[in-house]
This record gives sequence, C-alpha cells and structure tokens, in this order.
Amino acid sequence: MIFIGEKLITKLWDTLVVQGIGSLASPSKIKREGKARIAVRREEQLVMAQTEIDVGKINDGTAEYRLKNNALSGILINNDRSPETIESLKKHDESTELKNFANMVNIKQQLRSIQQELNINRAILRTEEILQNDNGRFSDKKPDQDWLYKWQDYVKDISNEEIRDWWASILAGEVKNTGTISLRTLDFIKNLSTEEANTISVIGQFLMGKFVFKVDCLDKIGLNFNTLFELEELNILKGNDSPHTLRSSFDSSSKDKFYRVMAINNYALVVEDKDPKKIIKLECYVLSKIGAELLKLRNYESNKIYINEIGKKIKEQGFTVYIGDWVYINKETSEGRISNQATI
Repeated sequence: MIFIGEKLITKLWDTLVVQGIGSLASPSKIKREGKARIAVRREEQLVMAQTEIDVGKINDGTAEYRLKNNALSGILINNDRSPETIESLKKHDESTELKNFANMVNIKQQLRSIQQELNINRAILRTEEILQNDNGRFSDKKPDQDWLYKWQDYVKDISNEEIRDWWASILAGEVKNTGTISLRTLDFIKNLSTEEANTISVIGQFLMGKFVFKVDCLDKIGLNFNTLFELEELNILKGNDSPHTLRSSFDSSSKDKFYRVMAINNYALVVEDKDPKKIIKLECYVLSKIGAELLKLRNYESNKIYINEIGKKIKEQGFTVYIGDWVYINKETSEGRISNQATI
C-alpha cells in the first residue's frame, strides 16, 4: 500500500527532475539502488553538513580552495599553521591579488554556487519531510515552470532555517495543490526578515481558519497590541492604521439543533443548543489573502487558555460548550476527530 505522503514525494521529485531543480536522489533512483529512502537522505544530510563546514573553513581563512589546472574543479587544503604564518600568507596574497584576480573570482563564484545548491537542497529535503506526513487530498497537476524557477531563485540565498522552513512549506503546498500559492506571496516571503517571520509565526497558534478571536487573555499569552499592529503593517491582518476587529457570525451545521465544531489547531470547541437558528457572534481579527496563503501551510499548537476564553464567550450567549483535543483527518475538508471532551 502506497500512502498519500509517498505519492506526494514522488510527485515532488517528478516535478523537480523535469525542471532540473535540485540534485538529490529521486524516489525512483533510490528504488533502483535498493536503498531505503531514509538511509539515502541521512547520507545526503551528512554530505551537506560536511560541505558547509568546508565552506566555512575557507571563508574564515583556516583552509584554502585552490583551482586545479586553472579549471573550475578544486581541492580543499587545511591550513594547520600558526596565526603568524596565516597572517604572512594573507599579506602575500594581497601583494599578488591583481595577478591572481581571475582565479579568486572563480573560487568565490564556486563557493557561492555551492552554498546556493546547499540552500536549495536543504529546502527540498524539508519539503519532503512536510509531504511525508501529509494525508490530505492533492491534485495531479504539476506546478508551473515559471513558478518553480522563481521559487528556486528566491530560496538559493536563504541560509536561515526559520525562513527556509517557510519556503519548504510553500513548495509543499504548491506541489500538493498547484495554483494555491500566488507569485505575490513568493515576492512577499522573499523580503521577509527572520524577525518578521517569527512575528508571523506567533499568530498561528490563535487561528481558526482566517480568524483570530478577540479575548481578554491575548495580551498575556503573546499576542499584544504591538504584535497585532506589526502584523497589520506586514499585510498579514486586514486593516489600515491600527489593529481593528470585525464581528463574525457562525451558524449551525445541523438543521435539527444547533451544533458546530470550531477547531483551532490541536483543540476544538463543540457548541450545542436546542435552537438550530441561533447564531454565535464573536469579535475577531481577520487574515489578509497573503496571510491566509502563508499560515495555512504550517501546523501550530494552540494555547488552551485562549481556547477556553473563546468557549466562555460563546457560553455567555446561552450555548452549551465543550472543549476537547482535536486531530485533523483531512485539513482541506476540516474533517477531524475530537477526544477528551470537557464542559466549559
């Protein structure tokens, strides 16, 4: 039996191989060589880790990368010498800089290209990890060529792990359901700093779909006014000059009585009432289109204090409310399973 995650990984590699992106082993190659995928991936991780160490040694002067026969292939030579000797060599290098300028340019270009390939392949490996654990529906359509080339062009200079995880999530989402991640969102991520990425991640634990509900405890558990204001400035939340809320209404999913499950990451509220026509009304902050595209791609753990506060607000409107642990069966269709229910 082939699981959905494996099918998605195969689709990922079929897509990348056609476009010439990435240099790691595809599932078909792994199968031909008779190796387990996890073993091959472990070998690749070790190779990339050692390569990054070697590049670091060259950049800090503890190793040299010399061109071999003036060709673009080179060899790494460790400099196990005293600081005085290294300093002397540096001065000698300065005196011959113009003479060897072409070689130095070639070396720098090679080192940069190596680091860029490492960045791309690390992002692809992370994408594979994300898809491996996915059990949702996916389309057979493959991502657009221009989209993939733009993704590669943007991710090649990203060494920061937090930002690279965003890029991996974006590629995973686009491979799964092509056309869901716009080029505008790619451009947005391209200009994102680590601090901004961390700020955006904060809001993930408070999301139900595209809503963040306004409750009194938000400030105490990490989503204060300044964070909300910054998210609005980043165009993650809808708004203009200051964080503002909208009033949203939620009706019943049953015709016989009021019944609604409100899932927020790993928790869910079950709301019930005898009257099927009753409406839940809550103040909330709303994600922008870019915010919705970005944040739906990643999984977050919710704060139980926050969920309880929402439940209390709903209870004040005359509903019976339960809280429980939630596990998604299919996130695209919002199907899931609730357990350990308790009354609020």
